[in-house]
Amino acid sequence: MVINSPAARWLPHAAPMLLLDKLIAVDDEQVHCQVSTCAGGVLTPFLTPQGELPAWFGVEMMAQTVGVWSGWHAKQGGATLIPP
Repeated sequence: MVINSPAARWLPHAAPMLLLDKLIAVDDEQVHCQVSTCAGGVLTPFLTPQGELPAWFGVEMMAQTVGVWSGWHAKQGGATLIPP
């Protein structure tokens, strides 16, 4: 199902710890989130002086993607989402 909504709607995180921009699509078995590593984006505080993102951030972005998937499914089941 295509959603295209802010990731913060589904995950109880706030800046600067929210590392995803948006939820693109989700279903029972998969999720697709998006983030951009550009100046001014959610990852800006974590970029190196060369504008690079340390590789270990990928682990947290994957974890947050799973959290978005879980939040979306919880909401579909009638749960009230926890605000950041």
